[in-house]
Amino acid sequence: MRRPAFRLQPVLELRRTEERAAALAAAEAARRELAAREAGRDAAAVALAADREELQRRTAERDGRQETLAELTARLDAARGNDADLPARVRRLTEAAERCEAVVAAVAEELRDRAAAETARETAGARAAAATFADLLDAADALLDAGELTALERRLREHDDARSVVAGTLADPELTDLPERPDVPALQERCAELTARREEAVAALDQARRCTGALDVLAGEVVSAEVELAERHARAGRVSALADLVNGRGGNTLRMRLQSFVLAARLEQVAEVASRQLQEMSDGRYTFLHSDAQARHGARGGLGLDVFDEYTGTRRPTKTLSGGESFMASLALALGLADVVTAEAGGVQMDTLFVDEGFGTLDARALDAVMNVLDELRRGGRTVGVISHLEELRTRIPTRLEVVAGRHGSRVAG
Repeated sequence: MRRPAFRLQPVLELRRTEERAAALAAAEAARRELAAREAGRDAAAVALAADREELQRRTAERDGRQETLAELTARLDAARGNDADLPARVRRLTEAAERCEAVVAAVAEELRDRAAAETARETAGARAAAATFADLLDAADALLDAGELTALERRLREHDDARSVVAGTLADPELTDLPERPDVPALQERCAELTARREEAVAALDQARRCTGALDVLAGEVVSAEVELAERHARAGRVSALADLVNGRGGNTLRMRLQSFVLAARLEQVAEVASRQLQEMSDGRYTFLHSDAQARHGARGGLGLDVFDEYTGTRRPTKTLSGGESFMASLALALGLADVVTAEAGGVQMDTLFVDEGFGTLDARALDAVMNVLDELRRGGRTVGVISHLEELRTRIPTRLEVVAGRHGSRVAG
């Protein structure tokens, strides 16, 4: 047996409600995740600020060490002069000092030899003259044998050779403009001092290079953190937009929260079921229409109800209904809500309904329509209780209880 479409509609709406509830739970989880991500973002921002300060400090330290290195390099260049490096300058000055010392020793030795030779000639001449020799050669010929003469000549030749070597050394162009003899110990001490400074500069340069490498790694980590932060900002933006949409802000032009949206769907269902009762009570004049318009002054909406007037063909707010029409509309909504609750409760029947007052605002025709609807409910197996002081209802309701008010309280009439 096929169920009517309006009976299947509650099941469909129930499924939609469950899906909307699941979406609401997902939105709540997204909000919690957003809060956690915002906390992580704040921690990352603090860490990023600290890393930037460390980077600035390391950069300033590196610049200071580079300036120190440049100063030391300039001082080393000044001390090196035209030589390739300090060891080359030390070697050149040492060799020059050794050549100077050799020249000085050779000159001193030559002077001593010349003085000795002159003294010897004078002595020999005096002795030769005293011995009646014409000259020293005559005296030598007379006194020296062949072996001694050969040895003397060899010695003279050696002396001449040595003198020639010294003369050639002194004639070297590099020795013609030699300055005064340098202070070699002072130069050695200066050289040791500059060498120590150079080693310190090399050590500082090596440390600066290590710091530069560490700064490069740190800069890479900072860039990676910035990229991750940008990605988290983008995701936070999407989650915020979803949260704004759920809470009725941002791109939600109706300013309707998710809860209101779910209730609006249920209200549409109630309005659809209640419209059948209202049409019967109003002789087909009024039909409920759901309104999702915003309230006054831009307040959130989505839970409004209007009525469509078949007589005028216009949509009217419910506040324009008369007292009797408002009672019929309220009664129709109550009956529609009861039917929807019955369907949502899995078919559990609401067997008893009570209607309190409001019948006095109805004219005779409207009262007949309302009572016909209540009679239909009663014939359907429900018990309908009417609470009213209207006298006309006594003749239309056979089974009733009368409450009489007295001085000592109210009682049920016997």
